[in-house]
Amino acid sequence: MALQILENTDNEVSITSRDIASLTEKEHKNVKVDIEKALNRDTLKFKRIYLDSMNRNQTEYVLPKNIALGIISGYSFDLRMKIINRLDELEKQVSKPLTYEQIMQNALLLADTRVKELENKIQLDVPLVSFATTVKSAINSVLIRDWAKSIGLKEKDVRVWLYAKGYMYKNVQDKWCVYATDKAKKYFEAVPTTQSTTKGTFVNYTIKIKGEGQTALTDLITKDIL
Repeated sequence: MALQILENTDNEVSITSRDIASLTEKEHKNVKVDIEKALNRDTLKFKRIYLDSMNRNQTEYVLPKNIALGIISGYSFDLRMKIINRLDELEKQVSKPLTYEQIMQNALLLADTRVKELENKIQLDVPLVSFATTVKSAINSVLIRDWAKSIGLKEKDVRVWLYAKGYMYKNVQDKWCVYATDKAKKYFEAVPTTQSTTKGTFVNYTIKIKGEGQTALTDLITKDIL
């Protein structure tokens, strides 16, 4: 299984509980237990719910580097070094500037991955004609984080640029939102997702950049930042 390394808005490398399990050859459920014991009630802010290839709800934790290192502090030396070496390697990859060819290759790989994911989803949802609009929207939209990676930029710098250009802003809860303007709605969308916690089920909105937005803004932002 390929590692699913993420970055938060401060450009800090993060790693999922599933990836820790893969590196250490532990069962994912046991790694989650380790995390839950260590973090106690703070686990909710690191928890993520997603659909697997069989369209089933799955959970995992997304941990910043410092939290992940704290979690594995009780592991054996060999297991700790596997994760530490991998995180060090990924930090070097993140900080190394990409060439134009690498940027284009990443964009193509990202698009190919999205198409394959949606082809699988379409097969699963054949009887659910009502999902057609959602699929059509998702095939053109990606997370701001994924778009930033595909063009070789830091997510934090991309969000600052989008704010300066009048596309996005932070609300009073310190969450990113899209301005209700025609130019912003043309390139971005707020996709609703549900999150279940011990306090109930909540609706969150994830900002994604549409295919049209990626096409129109990639050249502009790379000229301004690179």
